[in-house]
Amino acid sequence: MPQKLIDSFAGNYGFLSNFHPCVIAHQGMKFPTSEHAFQWSKTPDPQERHRVLWTDAGIPTTPGQSKQRGRRVTLRPEWEAVKVQVMTEILLAKFTQHTPLLEKLFLTEDACLVEGNLWHDRYWGVCYCTRCKRQGENMLGQILMQVRTELAALSEI
Repeated sequence: MPQKLIDSFAGNYGFLSNFHPCVIAHQGMKFPTSEHAFQWSKTPDPQERHRVLWTDAGIPTTPGQSKQRGRRVTLRPEWEAVKVQVMTEILLAKFTQHTPLLEKLFLTEDACLVEGNLWHDRYWGVCYCTRCKRQGENMLGQILMQVRTELAALSEI
C-alpha cells in the first residue's frame, strides 16, 4: 500500500507550519512561532535579533515579517553548517512543549511530510509551481519526520 502523503502544511496540517502560533522557549527566549525562533537564531547581532521580532512601532512581527527580516540579517559565520541542527532543536522544542501538537504529529503516523509550496523554496520544501516542477530537498519535512520518529520512540520507553 502506498505511503500516505501530506504535502500542504495548511488546514488540518497547519500545525506543521513554522508560522503556526505557539509560544516556544528556545535559547532562554520565548518566541511566538518556530519561524521567529529560527530567524532570530540566524544572527548574533542583538539589534538584528530585535528587528526580527519587533516592528519599528514596537509591535511583534508576524511570522511572514520575521521571515522577510531574517533574510536581511548578518548571518552567523557558521550558519550554513548549523541551520539544520538549529531547525531540529526548534522543532523538538515546539513539539515537546506542546503536547496537543505532539499528539497531532503522532496522528500523521508514517505519512511522508512535504512542505509543498509555490514560492520557490526548494531547500526547506518542494516547490509545486510549473517552473520548479515539484523539485526540492524538503528539509523541513525531513526534520519533522525525524522529530516524529524520535519522539515516538521516547514515548514508548
